[in-house]
Amino acid sequence: MISWLRNANLYFIRKQLRRRDDKTRKFNDAFKSAKTFFVVLPQNADDFKSALGVVDRLLERGKKVTVLLDAELTSLMPMAPTVVVEKYDEEDVSRLKLPASDFRQRIRILTFDVVIDLNREENQFCALCAASPRAALRIGFAKPGADEYFEMQIDVKNRDAAGAYAELTRVLEMF
Repeated sequence: MISWLRNANLYFIRKQLRRRDDKTRKFNDAFKSAKTFFVVLPQNADDFKSALGVVDRLLERGKKVTVLLDAELTSLMPMAPTVVVEKYDEEDVSRLKLPASDFRQRIRILTFDVVIDLNREENQFCALCAASPRAALRIGFAKPGADEYFEMQIDVKNRDAAGAYAELTRVLEMF
């Protein structure tokens, strides 16, 4: 049953995703010149706390950051005046565990230079939320099906949450 649901979700996701051009991108130019970031924070509370380091690092570099987070985790988010917070709750999640159409339309109109999905495990809801806004570059962790969503993937197998997000920060600082 779960595998059937996963396959059905993948079908709908592929159908809904816009076709992307396959032009060659220079990641260092795209990342250095990027001013606006859309960061999809993890739903797991332990990962959430570790992932905030990535957001802090972006803010230190003077980037404009918008975060997407589960409304239940709002209390864990330290409120920085420069961070725009987009929340979602149960009403924004469809029966297939995908973004509801009105929620997806709301984030689809947003435009950013870079989108980063900080979910280390496969999460189709968050991956589709990361794929929805217009962006020049999408970054996420390597996981099954990630090729559909991200141009740049970070492989952090066998690492704890703090180590994985520290590695992501190191990779991003190379650019």
